[in-house]
Amino acid sequence: MKNVLIVDDREQDIYLLRALLEGHGYTVVSASNGKDALKAAREAPPDIIISDIMMPVMDGFVLCREWMGDERLKNMPFVFYTASYTDEKDQEFALSLGAARFILKPTEPDEFMEIIQGVVRDMDEGKIKPGTPTLETDEQALKLYDERLINKLGQKMLELEKEVAERKRAEEALRNSEAKFRTLYESSSDAVMLLDKKSFLGCNPATLAIFGCATEEEFGSRHPADLSPPTQPDGTDSMTLANERIATAMKKGSLRFEWTHRRANGEDFPADVALTAMELGGRRVLQALVRDITDRKRVEEELRESRDYLKEVTSSMWDAVFSVKMPERIIEWASDSFGLLGYDSQEYIGRTPEFAYPSTSDYTAFGEILREAIADGKNVLHAEQTLKRKNGTLFPAAITTTVTRKQGEVIRVTSVVRDISERKRAEEELAEHREHLEERVRERTEELRKMVNLMAGRENRMAQLKVAVKKLRAQLEEAGMTPVIEE
Repeated sequence: MKNVLIVDDREQDIYLLRALLEGHGYTVVSASNGKDALKAAREAPPDIIISDIMMPVMDGFVLCREWMGDERLKNMPFVFYTASYTDEKDQEFALSLGAARFILKPTEPDEFMEIIQGVVRDMDEGKIKPGTPTLETDEQALKLYDERLINKLGQKMLELEKEVAERKRAEEALRNSEAKFRTLYESSSDAVMLLDKKSFLGCNPATLAIFGCATEEEFGSRHPADLSPPTQPDGTDSMTLANERIATAMKKGSLRFEWTHRRANGEDFPADVALTAMELGGRRVLQALVRDITDRKRVEEELRESRDYLKEVTSSMWDAVFSVKMPERIIEWASDSFGLLGYDSQEYIGRTPEFAYPSTSDYTAFGEILREAIADGKNVLHAEQTLKRKNGTLFPAAITTTVTRKQGEVIRVTSVVRDISERKRAEEELAEHREHLEERVRERTEELRKMVNLMAGRENRMAQLKVAVKKLRAQLEEAGMTPVIEE
């Protein structure tokens, strides 16, 4: 079992190296600087040393030079493992001091162990000779050491200058962010406030305007429940419910809900409340954003009344009325009279109207007609279509579709569907009756034609008879006879 001495001023790096090496069967001793490492090694020489470079008291370069100058230690492999000295000349200097290997942090555990095990194996097999510095004099070593140290200090200065510049930029960004937040905070039309479990800690000007308080001190002296009626619309005690909501937001981090607040003048108003938990000065607080939604509630109530009225009106109609959301072609509303198709209202909301058509091709064809009408700028489309009831029977329907647009885009189409089966039957009966009358007229016309032809023949024969009588009279007169019959 090999003994390993690891030297690093970072406890986390020592912990990781110890776990890795012990996991592969090595015995590990550690030190946090070169001086302590040298002392520990002289007391109990290890089989191999793994050292960082940048450390307090005595750094890795000095430790390596001292190591190679010790007759008991110089034959034991010295491995550098560093994240600070990464330049190629750093590696050259480290190897010139007599180091066996120079490894850059971080290195994958498997690769790191392969290197360490290779060093130990080569040492045992005599493939690695005892570390011998290639520098001939202390003066050379000190000169190169000073160069590497100055180079590292220069790098650190650049890094420090960069860090200072970045910190200044971060501070400037923070100031700008704070100014922006302050502007948003003070100019917001919504009430924004800070509070803990007991009281308000601060608020913006809109808070005072919304709640009708004269000063921030007046507002801050109240508990959230003091700015509410005794109970909420569901009958729950406001104080109890407010404390529950605050505790929930503190625990979960955020919470949003509707609340009935009360102004200083006693007027109640509905509000949308958003609570967000945060740390401020080492204490857990809540930021509350309160929006007066009186106007929204009024609009919602008017819309609800309009829908109820529309439902009442359309439900008394024989026609089915439904609204389709576009471009999804999903039914979003329908009258109860839509039952003429045999469906309950819950069966068609959220579906496309395809189920009401005999086939997909019929549904697609009507969609094309509708698209062409929309493309032509029409707002109303009249069409007749065969539809299908839930029981599978087909019936003719007249469909009037109205197009609703918003900013030029079609957002909804509303259709009125009328069962025209009776009208179609009446039209068929009327057509049959008309055809029967036309047949009777044709027959009477033929009879009249024949009678006219018959009358025309009789008149022709009478004319011929008159000519014959006239000739006979002339012959009698020529013979000296007197005709008995007058013309």
